[in-house]
Amino acid sequence: MADSEAREHAGSERGQARGGLILNLPIEITIQIFSFYLPPYPESPPIIGPGSPTHLLDICRQWRSIALATPTLWRAISFGSDASEAEAAEVLSWLDRSAGALLSIRLEFNRRQYWSLNGSESSLLWKTFLAARERWEYIHFEVPASFSASLSGVAPSLVRMNLIATWSDKVSNLMLDDSRRLCSLSLWNIHLTANSVAWSQLSSLTLISIEASKCLSVLPLATGLTQLKWDLEDFRFTNAPPVIRLPLLQQLILHAARPGPENNSTASRAPHCLDFLILPSLRNFEISFNIFERAQPAIVVDCIRNFIACSGCSLECLRFGQRKPAQTPGMVALADACGVAFPEVIIRAGIHNDSQSQGPPNIDCWMREEYWKAELE
Repeated sequence: MADSEAREHAGSERGQARGGLILNLPIEITIQIFSFYLPPYPESPPIIGPGSPTHLLDICRQWRSIALATPTLWRAISFGSDASEAEAAEVLSWLDRSAGALLSIRLEFNRRQYWSLNGSESSLLWKTFLAARERWEYIHFEVPASFSASLSGVAPSLVRMNLIATWSDKVSNLMLDDSRRLCSLSLWNIHLTANSVAWSQLSSLTLISIEASKCLSVLPLATGLTQLKWDLEDFRFTNAPPVIRLPLLQQLILHAARPGPENNSTASRAPHCLDFLILPSLRNFEISFNIFERAQPAIVVDCIRNFIACSGCSLECLRFGQRKPAQTPGMVALADACGVAFPEVIIRAGIHNDSQSQGPPNIDCWMREEYWKAELE
């Protein structure tokens, strides 16, 4: 019994000694430990519970004091569609604790959720986000179309912005002033103009559910792009579109909501959706099969061959995708024909990788190199 008590006492002393060592660490080291506890910025931790900086507040008074005095612990905020009113109130505290730190904000604020929250609290939350716009660095907003007017303004620290709005013909034009750091922009149901942003400084651009004429007015200005995803509402242009030369573009995704025009076996060419694009640096190219599904494989092969020749690019990967639940025989035949015509190019066909989950497609997944290495189902 005495030996057991002695061992227990010794263990308690060792535990106290270790605790004392931790509490006696320099504040800078403690802050580093706290930072490693959280996801790497700009990813955001949960608002409450394990993995959240709020969890650190309950360990001891010293840690609470250090955590509350460290703005960078509170700079990455995610407020999802399943968030509670308590979490909304906590987000306001995070914004206050973040002090002058630059912010990463992911806000999924659909219409139903917005009005289900307490009206004054939800309004205060949105206004507080807007008031902090000079600290916006990484932004992902999914909001009602009625919010679009308040999105315009200065954004001097903004690096990446994803904006998804519910459909409406009353969406306001986006105008970002003083957005000198902006390099990645994704827009879904957002109205834009040639003056919306400094298009030439962008390296990555996603355009979804935006009128083709508006896209055609800004794409020639985006000469610094290395990545482009364009969901064409309708590629059957009334007038010949302007030539778009993007000298640095390496990755291109062209999706289309509607099939291409009829092309019978005697037709001389496929749809004109590639005729106006000159992309000398293109390596990876994905295109919706429904753009070509009414054309004979030989015609599509000629269309792609002409596109490669006019661009002068060295294509490495060509993917045909669709959002239907299974491959169609026509897509398989087209992929086989391209495999024969372009033996040096990796050819893949299947379901778009951003269509594997329910809800809106993952707006960012295609930007990663892993996207292009993955097989299509």
